[in-house]
Amino acid sequence: MNKTITISYDEPRLDALRLYLGLKEQTVEAELLGCLEQLYQKTVPVNVRSFLEMRQQSKPEPPKPKKPKPPQPEAPGGEAG
Repeated sequence: MNKTITISYDEPRLDALRLYLGLKEQTVEAELLGCLEQLYQKTVPVNVRSFLEMRQQSKPEPPKPKKPKPPQPEAPGGEAG
């Protein structure tokens, strides 16, 4: 499950960052995700990361919603009466 993080940053600097990252076909969001991943690897102990990965892999997938059955055609002859 993903969580959204909101931060404040100087708008002119952010605009410049977006401009120059765009020239490299990169985004601020992608770069920040990379930085967060590096921080996670550096900060969280290996045994905890392994546990989290193991727990994530063993979670059963949530059940998919069932599609409603299409209406069955009526029997030939229609309604009696």
